[in-house]
Amino acid sequence: MLQSEDYRAQIMAYIRGHYEPENEVDEVRMKRRSRNYKIIDNQLYKQGFCEPLLKCISAEEGRRLLSEIHESICGTHQSARAMAAKVFR
Repeated sequence: MLQSEDYRAQIMAYIRGHYEPENEVDEVRMKRRSRNYKIIDNQLYKQGFCEPLLKCISAEEGRRLLSEIHESICGTHQSARAMAAKVFR
C-alpha cells in the first residue's frame, strides 16, 4: 500500500493508474473515494455537486492558511462557521 502523510498522494496515484489496492474491499473504497477528485495542472481538486472546484491542500498548508486568516485584520473572534466560510473563499 502506498504510504504517505499527505492524503492526496494516494488519491492522485490511483487516478493516474499508478496504485492498485491490495484487495477488493479497498478497491471499492478507493474507487468511491476518488470519483469526486480531478487532477488539473498536477494539482488535486475536489468537485462538488453544485460547488466550484476546491483545491486540495496538505494539512500543513491548511494550518498555515487558518493561522493567516485568524491573525489578519479580518480575524476577529468569530464563529467556526464564519472562519470556515472565509477559508473556502
